[in-house]
Amino acid sequence: MSSDNGNGVTELELMNLAEKIDVNTWRKLGLWLEIREAALSKYERENWFSGAASIGTYKMLCDWAKNCPEIEQRDTLTEALQRCEIGHLAKEVLKKSPRGLYGPEIIPIRDKLISYAKTKLLRIPLIPWAKTRYIQVDSIFICVQLILHIVGPDIPVRCPLESYNDILTENIAEESSDLPSKRFIVRGKAGSGKTTLLVKLLSDWCKEVAGALLAKFKLVFFLPMRKLTFHSNLGEAILQHCVPRDASISSETVEQICRENAKDVCVLLDGYDEFPGKGLTGEGAGNIVSMLRNDEFIDIHVIITTRPGRLEDFLEYGDFKHLEVTGFTQEHVHEYVSKTFTGKRQHIGTNLYAYLDGNNLLAEVSSVPLLLCAFCQVARWTDGIEFGKLSTYTALFQTLVRCFFEHQLAKPKVAVSPASSPESTKEKPDSLMTQEFLFDQLGKVALLGFFREKDGELLFSEEDVDKCTKSSSEVIEQGCLAGLLTKDDDVSTDPWEEQSSVRNISFVLKTVQEMFAGRYLSRLVELGEGDLFRHYLHLVDSVQRILDLTNVLMFACGQSLVVAEEVIVHVVNHLVEEDREAIQRFWSGQLPINECRRVQEKIELCLNLNYESQSHGKFNKHLQPIFNVIRLFSPPQRTARTLGYLLQNSDPNRVVTTPSKHSRRSGCNSSLNINGESSNFVEVDGGSKKSDVDQKSKEVVEEGSAQDHVDGGSTDTDGQLRVHTLEIIHVNDMFDDQFRQIRDFLPKVKKDFFQNVNNLALMETNTWSSIRSKLTKKSPGDFEDIDHLSDNQFVAYLPVKEEMKKWQVNEIYLDGVLSGLSCCPVETLVITGISKQSQKWRDFFESLMSPEWRKLVKLDLSRNNLSSCLMGYLGRALYDKPNLQHLDVSGNEIKKSFVSLIPRLPSLRRIYLNSEQMEPQTLAEFGGQLTGFPNIEVIDLNDNPLDDSAAAEIGDALQGCTNLQRLRLDVSKVSEGGISRLVAKIKFVPSLTHLGLYKHHNADALLKSVTSSLSKLPKIISLSLTCREDDELPEDSLSVRLSTTQSFTRVIAALPKIQVLELFKVRLCAKGLIGLLDALKGMETLQEFRLAAGYLPDDQEAEEACRDAQQSFLKVY
Repeated sequence: MSSDNGNGVTELELMNLAEKIDVNTWRKLGLWLEIREAALSKYERENWFSGAASIGTYKMLCDWAKNCPEIEQRDTLTEALQRCEIGHLAKEVLKKSPRGLYGPEIIPIRDKLISYAKTKLLRIPLIPWAKTRYIQVDSIFICVQLILHIVGPDIPVRCPLESYNDILTENIAEESSDLPSKRFIVRGKAGSGKTTLLVKLLSDWCKEVAGALLAKFKLVFFLPMRKLTFHSNLGEAILQHCVPRDASISSETVEQICRENAKDVCVLLDGYDEFPGKGLTGEGAGNIVSMLRNDEFIDIHVIITTRPGRLEDFLEYGDFKHLEVTGFTQEHVHEYVSKTFTGKRQHIGTNLYAYLDGNNLLAEVSSVPLLLCAFCQVARWTDGIEFGKLSTYTALFQTLVRCFFEHQLAKPKVAVSPASSPESTKEKPDSLMTQEFLFDQLGKVALLGFFREKDGELLFSEEDVDKCTKSSSEVIEQGCLAGLLTKDDDVSTDPWEEQSSVRNISFVLKTVQEMFAGRYLSRLVELGEGDLFRHYLHLVDSVQRILDLTNVLMFACGQSLVVAEEVIVHVVNHLVEEDREAIQRFWSGQLPINECRRVQEKIELCLNLNYESQSHGKFNKHLQPIFNVIRLFSPPQRTARTLGYLLQNSDPNRVVTTPSKHSRRSGCNSSLNINGESSNFVEVDGGSKKSDVDQKSKEVVEEGSAQDHVDGGSTDTDGQLRVHTLEIIHVNDMFDDQFRQIRDFLPKVKKDFFQNVNNLALMETNTWSSIRSKLTKKSPGDFEDIDHLSDNQFVAYLPVKEEMKKWQVNEIYLDGVLSGLSCCPVETLVITGISKQSQKWRDFFESLMSPEWRKLVKLDLSRNNLSSCLMGYLGRALYDKPNLQHLDVSGNEIKKSFVSLIPRLPSLRRIYLNSEQMEPQTLAEFGGQLTGFPNIEVIDLNDNPLDDSAAAEIGDALQGCTNLQRLRLDVSKVSEGGISRLVAKIKFVPSLTHLGLYKHHNADALLKSVTSSLSKLPKIISLSLTCREDDELPEDSLSVRLSTTQSFTRVIAALPKIQVLELFKVRLCAKGLIGLLDALKGMETLQEFRLAAGYLPDDQEAEEACRDAQQSFLKVY
């Protein structure tokens, strides 16, 4: 039997009760509460030791309350008190509601919440456009991927959540006072599943699902932010959107309940990016905005969703924990498709999945569940359309909407016609409104929302629609019938407010509104309203505004080449004008790592606009300022496809048709090249004459066609896209390779990393150890690659790892890019880290043999897991490359067949062959090839174990490399005698500045050999010597004799230019180490001496010497 209150007892009540129970009664009460005798004895001892009976009694009651359901606590405790003949205490202590003055009103409000939610909120349309067909969220919900962003002391970290029910419980660095516990922002791009996630959370709460995220809350309110304003208050919003209007409950009462029971309340705010308030700053804010500022309702839990573009609004209100919805996993795509297509339609789902998989689209649709939903619905209504025709988002979404119209026509009494008519553009009501006319009217409304200065983008009233069309009532009615608009009749209004001014009309999805807005923006030019089109375009007057309206501009580009050209010119000009310096620093690798992604997103935007336009290279001259250099880190599949399209259409021999009508643009016309020099865009003449071209012919332009797309089109044969550099760097999972990649391509990252290491080493280390412990305990597999680092290095690397997480994608499919390179030779080509094999590699290597590629200067195809067969094709492609200076094919299957094919490369200066696949015989043959590289400066053969024979061949060949500056060799299989002979030959290369000999099995022999030759290498700047551990080797194999160390010290001290000395896995004796440190301390040129932490001598004097040296030049890893 439950109590009238329906709430559990509070800790304060239990304390008051414990103080009133005397020492002779508390045990009897415990027995009536079914507490075991052993536990009672423990409480008795605590009573005795504390000197006050109430302490043990209070702990007993608290422990009992933890195991008793809240709803039963009051009745159970009252009954036990009565049995102990102290029932009067129940009336004295438990007489008040534990939840405050309004506690009893929680139950009726909760009931109303659940009832309304089950009726209105817990069902979602099977697709966003089909509001007549709903399905329970539990039936279709697939768990999206969630990433928890943990903000430590200036250290951003990301940790994947195992379940969406972990959002509130995960707090890895919970000791930090800077971390929030009640405010959560869930970010995600359009269609990634943010709203569905919140609906699922609400559903689990309403149905009291075991282990549900929100189970502990008594009240959960779901508020769509598109229906709120800057002045909205929580109480009124709850009455409008969460519970049916009830005259017995006032907004003041609701707010008072929330304040009195704040810890039992959770507010779900969906779609902050759709919030008409546009920001959190300003005066006159309602208490919802104040809640987001953390000024009011600070104890209420808040979960808010938004697109990433509006995150900056929260920067000055930093008490938010950030999460990211990254869509489905690719494995979940199959599950979703299977749930959508069942029974007789199962074969459609099978064919659809095969299409997505076969065209490398799984990664793309998994990151945007809305896109997958669209594919599924088009397949459902067409019984399996040829999806190859829907290569752009514009084509896909337009096909989806048209399919829906045709589907609706099959039903009786639907007043929508699929056919166009000459009267389709007349603004008059028609009993059978055509698609074209309805689309135009909806486009006017959609565009109004995005460009009006106030009242928000997404909510409209009948008056708003009336401003756009004289057929407002018909447009609203048929828009709702078609499933494109929704009208919320549940929105409450004030008695004096005109019904026509209530903003209760919206598009079913923001993306749908963006599509209609983009469509109508393009239609303005076709309808002869070019000046109005340019007026709207000029209102997009900043890069931030461009990013806000990315989808609108993208859909506009997908409608018309004329419009696409003006949009692309407008966007490129703004990017060049506002982001010139950031782009240049990104190209040169000097941009901080956390800013690189922002620049790349803008580059991806230009690729998307060009791809949607399907211009076939006609806008290359406008894109040239952005794409003179192309650098992309782990591009998503969509970006790889759009880049491939750009390159495939850069053929200089193809005739390019340039529209001249409707294309005037004023404003900034400066462009940007890699050297930061300015040039001018070609001015495009303007006009507003209506095009006579059929709309469909504008959507698809045949490659190579010289047909004009607008009246007065002109032919331009200089449509070549001249790309100087193309770099695609796929970030992998392992620290060593990953950091090497980032270090090579973003030099500033290396500088920042080591600066962080130094700074953190001088700070309190307990914090770093605590963060490391919690992270590795929670998810050890995610940190295996950096587990070998010290605490301060571990934490210093976390910002790098954080950014790399954002760039990591499962696979990159480069078929389109490799095909495009056949049309677009470059001087610098970097494609690294691509493990997914492509059939196009062979075609690319064959195209690499063409004369156009003679200008190639740098070729980096490292870590692509290329087979020995493909490497053979690459070897043949290296012929006739007189300008090639840099060759890196590390991380591929390098066999003798490749090495034997490497031709003479007179300009080659740097060669990298780190492979772990090269056999000693192959390495020996490579030594014989070195004579073909007369200007070689860098040879890197690390990770390829030399044996004595290969070491001898390499050593002999090195004596002819008179310009050699850097040499890295793996000497793990070289004997003591072999290492001595090798180093004896290296000393005849006096130009050496950097020498690395790695993984030798005998530390004393290694140092002794190097000592004998160092005096002959006066230009040495960096010396790295490392050994390896092996259970089969003697225990003292890593130890160095004192005499050897002393000789080595004398030679090192005599080197005039040494800056970096590295001895890893080398055990120096205490006296030898102290002597070496003393000698290095007096060297002005030395910057760093690096040692491995686990190999320092266990000696107090040596430890003190190391601590002193760490203040200046010693780095212990």
